[in-house]
Amino acid sequence: VSDLAFGTIVVGATGGNVTVANNGTTPLACAAALACSGTSTAASFNVVGTVGEAVTVTVDPTVSLTSGSNSMTATLNPSYSGSHTLVASDVLRVGGTLAVGANQASGVYSGSFNVTVNY
Repeated sequence: VSDLAFGTIVVGATGGNVTVANNGTTPLACAAALACSGTSTAASFNVVGTVGEAVTVTVDPTVSLTSGSNSMTATLNPSYSGSHTLVASDVLRVGGTLAVGANQASGVYSGSFNVTVNY
């Protein structure tokens, strides 16, 4: 289980997108106008249930990340959603694309999103 993390991003007069893949292995994609470093990870959740049973998975489409009165929005990208058949070791990963504005204020940004799994 891990949180979605975009690492450290340094922005100047031009913004851009930062993307964390939902597969847990693809490196961070950082727009040329940004400087990205540090650890980036997709969120991961263990989905436990009876093997072979169908579940319905929903993940919020976006999350707002805030630092004081400043904000950015990330579009979320789950590794699966909708109807899903459970396997022995099921991990749901959630990556996303963060839209970083030009001259985005520095700070530690955080937010939360909902993941629901229903039998």
